[in-house]
Amino acid sequence: METLTWLRLGDVQAARRCLAAVAPSEDADDEDPNALLSATLEALILLADAEYAAAADAFAALREKHPSDAMLTQNLAVCLLYTGRIADAKALLEAQIDGPPFHSLIFNLCTVYELCTERNRDAKLAVASKLAARKGEGNVGWEMRDVDFKL
Repeated sequence: METLTWLRLGDVQAARRCLAAVAPSEDADDEDPNALLSATLEALILLADAEYAAAADAFAALREKHPSDAMLTQNLAVCLLYTGRIADAKALLEAQIDGPPFHSLIFNLCTVYELCTERNRDAKLAVASKLAARKGEGNVGWEMRDVDFKL
C-alpha cells in the first residue's frame, strides 16, 4: 500500500521504486492476489503518469482476467474517458449501475453524462430514480446522497 500512498502524494517515481521492490516474480500465478495488486498498481502508475492509452490497455487486460472486479472496470472507464472514448466509458459505467453502486462510480458516470449531453440532468435523475427504486436487495451501500449525482 506504500505504492498507493506515493501515488496519492503525486510522487510517481517513488511509487515506481516502491512497487519494483515488492513486485511478484515474472512466473506468478494470475490468480495470486499479489499479482493482481501489483498489476493494478502498475496500471495506476501509468494513469498517474498520463500514459492513458497504456493504462487503458493494462486495465483492459486485467478486466479480461477479472471481469467482475468493479474497481478495474471503473479505472478502465476513466482511462477511456481520458483517451476520448467517452461512449465506451459511458457504456462500462452504465453497466456497473446494476451492481452495488459506490460514490466514485456515480460521480464518474454523472461526469460522463455532463460531457455527453446538454440533457445530463435527465440522465442523472434517471440513474437516481433507478437506484432509489431498489428495495435494499441485501446489498450494503446502495443508498446515495444527492451530491453524488452532481445535481
